[in-house]
Amino acid sequence: MTELVTKTNNNTPTAGKPKVCLTCHPGDATEEFIDDICRFLFRHCDVTVYYRKDMSEDLAEEERRYLCDSMNIFIVPVTGRFLREPSIARDRDIKYLLNRHEDGRENKTHILPLMMERGLTEEYSAVFGSMQFTRPPENYAEKGVVSEMLTNKLNIMLGTGHLISDIREMSERYIFLSYRKKNRDQAIKLMRKIQEDRKYHGIGIWFDDYLIPGENYNDDINEALTAPECGLVLLVVTPDVLGHNYVRDKEYPAALASGKKILPVIVTPTDTEALKSEYSGLAEATDIDSPGFCKALDDAAADIIDITRGYDAEHDYLIGRSYLSGLFVLKDPEIGIEHITEAAYSGCFEAAKWLFNRCYSAGIFDGALFWAEKAYGICTDGRSPAAKDKYIVSLGDLCTAYISAQKYDKALAAAEEYYRLASETDDDDILTARASHLYALALLSGKELEEKDAK
Repeated sequence: MTELVTKTNNNTPTAGKPKVCLTCHPGDATEEFIDDICRFLFRHCDVTVYYRKDMSEDLAEEERRYLCDSMNIFIVPVTGRFLREPSIARDRDIKYLLNRHEDGRENKTHILPLMMERGLTEEYSAVFGSMQFTRPPENYAEKGVVSEMLTNKLNIMLGTGHLISDIREMSERYIFLSYRKKNRDQAIKLMRKIQEDRKYHGIGIWFDDYLIPGENYNDDINEALTAPECGLVLLVVTPDVLGHNYVRDKEYPAALASGKKILPVIVTPTDTEALKSEYSGLAEATDIDSPGFCKALDDAAADIIDITRGYDAEHDYLIGRSYLSGLFVLKDPEIGIEHITEAAYSGCFEAAKWLFNRCYSAGIFDGALFWAEKAYGICTDGRSPAAKDKYIVSLGDLCTAYISAQKYDKALAAAEEYYRLASETDDDDILTARASHLYALALLSGKELEEKDAK
């Protein structure tokens, strides 16, 4: 398996952080170059950066698929060397990602090309086509504007902002996954099996992606195992957990000492007598493919499941966002969109607005209009002073959606109300509102002029 290096800002824990993969030409991959890119990213967002220790080492097909599925963004520093010379980054990583984009996959991973040199536009287009790149600021005058734009772009691509803290507060309980690192595929199989059952969607899963980089991982694992939020430990059973290893010698004793429920799950056929001998006090193991697995899991996780039963639309929205971003769960956009859509239908403004943004950015203007009207309807039902800001935002989105749908008279009405309300605030929204109002007015005037000429 290819060795990956992780970096976080000030070596902070990776738990809950969005994942960014850095890939580049091996000739560019000096320690100084990578550190510069990481520092640049950390100024804009709190992420974990992953990169191959040896950029000339290729990935197996399954490794590349998993890496692309689990990352939120691939960062690509674009240099003359990257564009002109063969490399794994250009010819395998980026080619694979671009093919996924062309296929229109829902689970496609964002690509953020960072243009590191000038004069490469034509060569860049030969590799990336019409994909927009970002250029790091070159001087102090550019720094403020470019930094703000990049921060906003990264937040949109990562789906973060206040999201991480909100999801962390929502996840009152989580399941700790105990497994050998060499058994990652088996651990993923178990996670996917758990996520097939909707009642577990609101329960986080702690696994080794959340380790602190460097020498402190023992403390991080122990804290996660012994925390009151840890409601269940799942032991991924394969022949590799027998004999001296970290799971048997460290994780299992810590879980026992803290009184955690432990459910051993056989994912690969294993000598169960040897397992009982080496793991004193271990409960009866259940096979992941057996008919009794689901009941055994439900019984072990009963206390956690009870806590999530009363989740409302806002919780449903956060569950959806966690699955879209891979925060505290295994990334699964299909599950994420399902929860966000249900939350929107149940009256969650943030969910309806997110769906509006998604449809609008994809050019699905009928869908954008539907969700803009839905968000507006949520805000006008039982309006209160606290909901005024959301109402103003919904008017702006509604105006944008009407313009895209060429409903200019409705756009102008929404823009006038948008401008009126924004004028009563001290927020910069008044500038946007004024621009929307004038734009809608100009379009409506143009339409009326065309109709007049036609007569």
